[in-house]
Amino acid sequence: MFFSNALINLHMLEAARLAGVDRFLSVSTVGVYPKDCAVPTPEEDGFKGEPEASGYGYGWAKRLAEVQSRCYAQEYGMKIAIVRPYNVYGPRMDFNPETAPVISAQIMKVLAAQDVLTVWGNGEQTRSFTYVSDEVDGMMLAVEKHPVADPLNIGTSEEIKIKDLIEMIVRISGKKLRIEYDVTKPSGAARRCPDISKPMRLIGYKPKVRLAEGLRETINWYKTYIASAS
Repeated sequence: MFFSNALINLHMLEAARLAGVDRFLSVSTVGVYPKDCAVPTPEEDGFKGEPEASGYGYGWAKRLAEVQSRCYAQEYGMKIAIVRPYNVYGPRMDFNPETAPVISAQIMKVLAAQDVLTVWGNGEQTRSFTYVSDEVDGMMLAVEKHPVADPLNIGTSEEIKIKDLIEMIVRISGKKLRIEYDVTKPSGAARRCPDISKPMRLIGYKPKVRLAEGLRETINWYKTYIASAS
């Protein structure tokens, strides 16, 4: 993970420099933050301590990309925006059972379940999920209004417990399921939610799509283009 992502970052930004690209978007990750970061998490916590162990190599590769961005902005005067996406979801997201993130994984499990749905952990941990159109809007605003190699969280302050997320997916899907929580399995970090006051102030970023609406769009897309083709 570290080797592949570091090479992608290094070569893309150098190629942009050589080609005289006017503005560059450096896409970092929430994975740069340490496990014990403040919640809601401010951008200043991005280089405190070590990245969380589950994404250690990826987190360091993206920290490297941010450092390279700052160096290229200072050395060559390049206009570079840095964004840290937070749990992006929506139509066309990864629905591969082996690699799917939490929302697409749970949509697949809910729609495939008959009577009982088993969820890892106790469901009390909270997360913040960003609909794809809001993420794209934030990225474009960052390139337009803040291309100064200074990281911005692009996410939403709408925080939800995983158990409430599961219940919402079940309800939107129209299923009747009994949900069981396997507390012998890991739950992950207790909380994950960004502080988005900085991008709101500097670039006028404001997420528009509420979680229930975004889930409905994502579930409908999955039913139409993935489930129906299986």
